[in-house]
Amino acid sequence: MTAPIRVLHVDDEPDVADLTATFLAREADVIAVETTTSADEALERIREGTVDCVVSDYEMAGTDGIELLEAVREAHPELPFILFTGRGSEAVASDAISAGVTDYLRKGSDTEQYELLANRIRNAVERTRAEQAQNRQLTAIETTREGISILDPEGQFIYVNEAYADLYGYDPDEMVGEHWTLTYPDDAVEAVRSEVLPLVEDRGYWRGETTGLRADGTTFPEDHAISATDRGDLVCTVRDFTDRRERQAELRLKTRLLDEAPIGISIAESGGEDNPLIYINEHFEELTGYDPEAAIGEDCRFLQGDTTREEPVAAIRDAIDNAEPVTVELRNRRADGTEFWNRVTIAPLADSEGTVENYVGFQEDVTDRKDREQERATLEHGIEHLGVGVARYDETGRIQYANEQYADLLGTTRTELIGRHICDVNPEFDRDRFAAYWDSYDLGETRVHETTHERFDTGERIPTETTTTQVRIDDTPYHIGIISDITEAKANERQLRREVDRLDEFASIVSHDLRNPLNVAQGHLELIADESDSDHIRPVRDSLRRMNEIITDTLTLARQGRIVDETEPVSIRRAAEESWQNTETEGADLDVVDDVTVHADPHRLQSVLENLFRNSIEHAGDVSVRVGAAGDTGFYVEDDGPGIAETDRESIFEAGYSTTDESSGFGLTIVQDIAAAHGWEVAVTDAERGGARFEFTGVEPAV
Repeated sequence: MTAPIRVLHVDDEPDVADLTATFLAREADVIAVETTTSADEALERIREGTVDCVVSDYEMAGTDGIELLEAVREAHPELPFILFTGRGSEAVASDAISAGVTDYLRKGSDTEQYELLANRIRNAVERTRAEQAQNRQLTAIETTREGISILDPEGQFIYVNEAYADLYGYDPDEMVGEHWTLTYPDDAVEAVRSEVLPLVEDRGYWRGETTGLRADGTTFPEDHAISATDRGDLVCTVRDFTDRRERQAELRLKTRLLDEAPIGISIAESGGEDNPLIYINEHFEELTGYDPEAAIGEDCRFLQGDTTREEPVAAIRDAIDNAEPVTVELRNRRADGTEFWNRVTIAPLADSEGTVENYVGFQEDVTDRKDREQERATLEHGIEHLGVGVARYDETGRIQYANEQYADLLGTTRTELIGRHICDVNPEFDRDRFAAYWDSYDLGETRVHETTHERFDTGERIPTETTTTQVRIDDTPYHIGIISDITEAKANERQLRREVDRLDEFASIVSHDLRNPLNVAQGHLELIADESDSDHIRPVRDSLRRMNEIITDTLTLARQGRIVDETEPVSIRRAAEESWQNTETEGADLDVVDDVTVHADPHRLQSVLENLFRNSIEHAGDVSVRVGAAGDTGFYVEDDGPGIAETDRESIFEAGYSTTDESSGFGLTIVQDIAAAHGWEVAVTDAERGGARFEFTGVEPAV
């Protein structure tokens, strides 16, 4: 947020001063104007130190604008001063420039002059504030005693401060662009390459003693700290061990070089709990959104937010307490409130006595890398806990990745699987034909097939279902396989098949062994009926008919309740009309109000309708039955009979349940089983006309 600009307007005409103040406040909310009519009062207000800019008229009673300007310049040479006069001339302008006026503006006759004046005020104050901030930064940097340099990934100096160059007897400009070997004797160069740099690459930092080489050929022991950035740059801090005299090493960081550094750089004071910032470079501004005016003087921890974890913050505190460098990654917050992952390296800057005077911080935005790492970690976690085997293999058939479940399935370890050919684990693969198998896939194509895998520990072959998809990762094609152990499913399938076979056997027994004697009994009964008119014939005939219905329903229940594998488009109207013809309807009538076409087994659908029609007639006699569509995915059968009580609706689909002596009790059970075999849901409710309504949902329509 831009700080308010406090303007003192001096004009011996109060009305003019107030009008100018009003228009300035209108033109810029950031400008706050105070007015005065005398130069003496103006000087008193300026001495109080509450003025950012002076705007003064030229012709005033007593002291004119030029004389006021000269008085201000004696005490405040940098305070912005704008001469705003209605009676200016070249001579007045020349005198004003000679006296050190910041800007000169003649009054006009329209309001546009105030917009121009507001812009002049803003520009003058912002320019002055920027110069002051830069001076503060440079002054603070110049008091730093530590020798600092920055090396690019090739080992060349891209920045050297004055203190660092002094240690080696060079000017900073002489060292920039040179290789680091310039500062070491030949025998020390190899030691740095073989011992120091590998540690820096591995740990990110190193600190110890090395031997430095001056320009005059002399050497000295040096306390040397090196920190690495993600970009491969090295930040070096050096102290001369041979000179422990107390001295203030001026650190004259070249702002241009630091601002051009590819990382954010900040310097903080060492004293107190806040460690306030005294310098930030341009990349720090770009990274965080904070300009020097907003950042300088802030607690060095001001980028931390609610999502910043305590662990890296504690690591920074411990490093500061021990005067050691540290590199951490933590969640920070920009000026606009957005969050980013910041890789922060903090190094202490100590004087010749080892007293830490400042801390330098290097910041890098590693959000993209952290996001990729998080995505990869999330994906890997999901794959590891998927509950099925997952493998990735290349175009040669070699396994490049396997999760723990896949290794467990095969009775081995993930390490043992990596590099194995898919034919080593799947004996059904033909190694010689693998190339043709691979080429048969299109990018993104997925295939599902049943196969077997062989366990490493027992040699047992396990039935599996494998889903294989060809993908491309970093321009390299792979196959991703998802492997499920279907041993239990296969066992259940075999058990179901055995049960179906037993059911078929039962149905055959019922059909053959019961129907034959029943047919014989019915035949003899008819012969008896021809010879006699006994009252006992009718009950026997009804009982035999009842037995025939029970056998028929039992066979239907046994044979129709299986899963429907194949369906075809079936007209509900046609199926209903054919089923009605196959039912003893007596005085009942049928009304098909809607015709819909659905995917179904036509014979089983007809069985559903016939059982529902018989149920209506058995319970209501001369009933009216309606058939129609139920929404977009269903149909219904309803009548105008007495309906079904709510207390009975949960029981009517149970085998053998009936409220009349005329029914076998299996009809509605058959209806429910056939519906389930199709994947439908069936429910009983009240019909619009008060009867029973059977509604089927989840039915696939046929277009």
